[in-house]
Amino acid sequence: KALFTETTPSGLRACHSRTFDPHHGVLSTAARKHESILVMNALDDPRVDPADLPEEVACSMLVCCLESGHGEVLGVLRVTDPSPARYTEDDLHVLQSLCAVAGVVMDLATGIQSKASSVEFKDLFVETDMKAAAAQIQHRARKLVNVERTYLFVLDPTTAEFVSYAGNKLVSYNPATKGDLLEEFVLHSGAVVSLNDPKETMRKLTIDKFLGQDTKNICCLPIKCPPNNKTLAVLELVNKVTASSFDRQDEALLRRLLFAAGVALSNCLFR
Repeated sequence: KALFTETTPSGLRACHSRTFDPHHGVLSTAARKHESILVMNALDDPRVDPADLPEEVACSMLVCCLESGHGEVLGVLRVTDPSPARYTEDDLHVLQSLCAVAGVVMDLATGIQSKASSVEFKDLFVETDMKAAAAQIQHRARKLVNVERTYLFVLDPTTAEFVSYAGNKLVSYNPATKGDLLEEFVLHSGAVVSLNDPKETMRKLTIDKFLGQDTKNICCLPIKCPPNNKTLAVLELVNKVTASSFDRQDEALLRRLLFAAGVALSNCLFR
């Protein structure tokens, strides 16, 4: 059973409860699997349950899971429009960024003191120096997920140069390998990549390999930058200290940092 608050162009509606089948419908799926879902036409989509739909006619739908800093489900955000094919994948990515911020607000409103919400991000939102921003982003990542080292890779949109930072220091690599790095794959694909098998990490071409570092496990996460929500950076975490592998909880802890990092990098790149 879920408590709903609906907002329409005419204003906020009263809260009401509704019962959902935990195994059917896009709202239940988003909550159960911690997913974001794009529905092009709710009337023809077999994933949509009648309980998913608002009282008014809705064809297009965006559904995004709201999570706490611990990765616990706090709610589901649903955005609808009466026209079919109204929304795109870019709209879904924007909604995911909004949900990352909303999760922080809901943590505070419900009194949940999570590890993620205890890390201050406000300085990042006003940072305009690239080296300082790179150092802050990596420091906060190490504070959230205990790892041996971190890197930040930033694509300069004007020069198309892929710049690497370890803390606030620039790190160079062999330009002949450009395009083959795991970090560049994450940049261009926008996918989160976690490698937890030491043998598998050694087969991949990473910045650690160029620096002669011992890599046991690695997690690379794309950073999307406003205003167009394009992936312009990659945050890389290497060798988790408290466990032998990276997991979904680590990704959940870092999600809000990635949003703040995107704002900071956008300020540095475009201001």
